[in-house]
Amino acid sequence: MSILVAVDLDDPLAGVRRGTQVEATETALDLLGDITNDHGPVALLHMGQAFDGTGIICVPHEDDILKKNAVRLGDVLGTPLYVAKYQNHRWMEMQCVVDVINGHGGMFSLDSGKGRRFFTRCRLLTASEQERLDL
Repeated sequence: MSILVAVDLDDPLAGVRRGTQVEATETALDLLGDITNDHGPVALLHMGQAFDGTGIICVPHEDDILKKNAVRLGDVLGTPLYVAKYQNHRWMEMQCVVDVINGHGGMFSLDSGKGRRFFTRCRLLTASEQERLDL
């Protein structure tokens, strides 16, 4: 099985805490703060096929799609990150870093219209990190 992992010579994950399954960049935390100020509690949802560089949609925390189709992978400062149920097993060896790039969010995403959108940067967890996380 091949897994796509971020390879960037500028190390976009520099400064991100290692050894946790879900993390976020400062830019992502800023956008998340803007959205929660506007909309109240939200959740992040990754439903794509790929890991790295895939968009995440931001939905109201109690969205029904979360209950039916997703599994909670972890949290970003109390905001849950969900992944598709059918892909949960593929995420168990990955660290997902929520980041932001310029662009427009998905049609149903609360980051739409803000000129920035959430996306993922991923890497394989080391064996010691997996053991520490009890994966």
